[in-house]
Amino acid sequence: MLGLLRDNHISEFRVGEAIAQKADESIRQRLAEGAYPIRLNLQAPHVLLIPPDVVPAGCRAVDARQEVVLADCG
Repeated sequence: MLGLLRDNHISEFRVGEAIAQKADESIRQRLAEGAYPIRLNLQAPHVLLIPPDVVPAGCRAVDARQEVVLADCG
């Protein structure tokens, strides 16, 4: 996930529902820590998605690795 953000020169991102609804906060917290200075922002146009999430209507997939998709909804 961090590689997708860095390689695509993203300045801020948000996470999809599948990541946000994990039982604990550890994934989002680790993403926020590891991605710094890239910011986690709930209003960011770029979103990280994992199954079962799909790219939302009006968004486009920018890059993907394994089961993680980086989408641009801006």
